[in-house]
Amino acid sequence: MRLSLLPRRRRFAALASALALAAAASFADVNAVSSAFAAENSTPPVQNAQTAEKPGYAIIASSWVLDDADWAKAVEALKAKHSEKFNVVFIRNDENMLGKLRQVFPKYACFVVKPEEASRANLAMIWQTTRALDDDPYGDVIWGIITGFNADDALRMAQVEDRPTVKAAGGTAINLDLFEEGVCYDEGAKNRRRVKKPGSPMEVLEDAPDDTTRAIAESLDGAQLFVTSGHATQRDWMLGYNYKNGFFVSKNGQLYGKPSTGEAPFEIHASGSKIYLASGNCLIGDIDGPNAMALAYFHSCNVDQMVGYVVPTWFGFMGWGT
Repeated sequence: MRLSLLPRRRRFAALASALALAAAASFADVNAVSSAFAAENSTPPVQNAQTAEKPGYAIIASSWVLDDADWAKAVEALKAKHSEKFNVVFIRNDENMLGKLRQVFPKYACFVVKPEEASRANLAMIWQTTRALDDDPYGDVIWGIITGFNADDALRMAQVEDRPTVKAAGGTAINLDLFEEGVCYDEGAKNRRRVKKPGSPMEVLEDAPDDTTRAIAESLDGAQLFVTSGHATQRDWMLGYNYKNGFFVSKNGQLYGKPSTGEAPFEIHASGSKIYLASGNCLIGDIDGPNAMALAYFHSCNVDQMVGYVVPTWFGFMGWGT
């Protein structure tokens, strides 16, 4: 039997599509946007204006995206993909975005952004906007972001279809009994991993190498789910939490393994569309430039959905609660 980690309707508030939930809104000028938000917030909120026939799906993008033919393909792909199931509405973010969202009051909102637009400050703005469609302080739409190291990444995310999750990989403990197969490495205990093989009724404990950098990198290939915890920044992830181990690092859209043994860093490539839950990592979702870890996962590891913090965290419910 094939098992998915989450029910279809809840899979990362999926916008019925693949969302890269790593970064922020679609605004290049933070100061201008902050001023615009203050002005737009004077627009009276309205109640849900969706049609009774179809839930609303809003696609929001900046002129910077729309004027780039390659990036605009992601917007067109979303329109084509969702027009049958949803009442699709397109909104330019420089055209009184909040006011138009209040008019439409969609169930879903997808922000298509270039990586340069994906700042932490803009993420805060998008949280404010998506809570301001009515009078209460709670979120009003299920939203996510599509971005990438380049336009091809964004288009791939816009086109990916929902799929079963049968193979998992982890740099932290996960319940492998939920999957047909998988492997996870313990960031808190050296030489420890758990493995679930196809056809096996349960997982088994196995020895792991002292340095697991290459082993974890290899486990990503073909996996549909990757889960991590431990120390991280916008540039790296430390594989061992309280013992010496290697790192994953990033540069210009490429993910690298950097073993603790002194071996030269090696490129990491992984086939197969995958979800990445960086549930216990600080800062790994913060796209602060072209060398950001999130962009490398998108570009070189076929990550199509990601949840990751843009701030330092501890046992945050926003991560593990997902």
